[in-house]
Amino acid sequence: MHLDPRLWGKERGLNKPYPVGCHGIDTAAVMEVLWQRYLSARQRRMLAEGWGLSEEQARLLHVWLGFLHDLAKISPVFQQQESEADEVSGTVGYPMTVERTPYHDHGVHLALPELLHRIHGLPLDGRPARLVAEQLGQILGGHHGRYGEPLSHRDGSLTCPIVAAPGLGGGGGTSSVRRWCGWRVSCSGFRRGRRGGRRRQWRR
Repeated sequence: MHLDPRLWGKERGLNKPYPVGCHGIDTAAVMEVLWQRYLSARQRRMLAEGWGLSEEQARLLHVWLGFLHDLAKISPVFQQQESEADEVSGTVGYPMTVERTPYHDHGVHLALPELLHRIHGLPLDGRPARLVAEQLGQILGGHHGRYGEPLSHRDGSLTCPIVAAPGLGGGGGTSSVRRWCGWRVSCSGFRRGRRGGRRRQWRR
């Protein structure tokens, strides 16, 4: 999978902008270490049972979520924040925007449920707070310590995030986001709810 290296994710205190894809890989590696070295066997088992997964599937899920935590930095509203770091805003496939929101943490909450539905088939019908796709969006959206309220069917934020938040953008950014969302699954062999050779729905 190709991750556009022009898409920046970190620049404060650095000599040059650091690609958001590299930052995602770094975070995934940290999640792997946390799972293997800091969680007890009982904690790993509890987490796996809570998601209805095997321990190996749960490990891969947590590593994958670490990789995705800054997914919404692949958006016009984020990429054009820093003119010296940004190399893509206004180029083909990466339009400029006059929007100033959403911030990237809320942006991943907005973007992830619909992407998980479109790419991996997680359901979006029913009460939002009980949907696994929405729960995962809330978890990643809170990675700076502030968790958002559940998204809504009424305003379209659950099923049409770009309509609800135009600053998330489209074009090449959307293609990059879709590749990100599928990367860890395709690399690891993890698939939605596979346990004991049978496919299960993620539900809580």
